[in-house]
Amino acid sequence: MKELKNGCNWTWTNDYNGTNVAGMIGTSKTNGRTIFLPAAESRDDEIHTTKFHFGKYLTASLHPKQSLVTSYLDITKDEIIFGFDYRCYGKTVRAVVK
Repeated sequence: MKELKNGCNWTWTNDYNGTNVAGMIGTSKTNGRTIFLPAAESRDDEIHTTKFHFGKYLTASLHPKQSLVTSYLDITKDEIIFGFDYRCYGKTVRAVVK
């Protein structure tokens, strides 16, 4: 995820390829290929967070001291950041093939 975050130029779109789906488009700084990360819904306990404003993507990296906590990539209209949260909170998983 760090390589993906830092190796791309990121832009927000409210309508990816006419699908009416918002999210971030990453364009590789190396080869110009693109990846789309939709603003996907997240689930925290019984509260569903708002769609179309951000997305949270689970990584494979566990917190060094708490195995119930993992890092995630958080996308918004303004930025991409990393955070830590409980794995049970239903973040999106996005497979990336090298």
